[in-house]
Amino acid sequence: MENPVAKSNTDALELLLDKVHQDGGHDFRDYKHGTVIRRLEGRLYATGTKSYLDYMQFLDTHPEEYEGLAYYLTIAVSG
Repeated sequence: MENPVAKSNTDALELLLDKVHQDGGHDFRDYKHGTVIRRLEGRLYATGTKSYLDYMQFLDTHPEEYEGLAYYLTIAVSG
């Protein structure tokens, strides 16, 4: 049986990635979800948003955040 909270979060993540692709022009839908989730946590914290849905609303009012998100998701992590 699937956890409804996990399913809800997965659905919200998919909606967010679709929005970023459609409105921001960056396609991260094929990135590993674990990586995206970890890096999104930093953007949520930096923008003061609490959920993916809140972050989507933030993107509507702060379109410059698309570039910040793209940078944060594409930075190389050195070992």
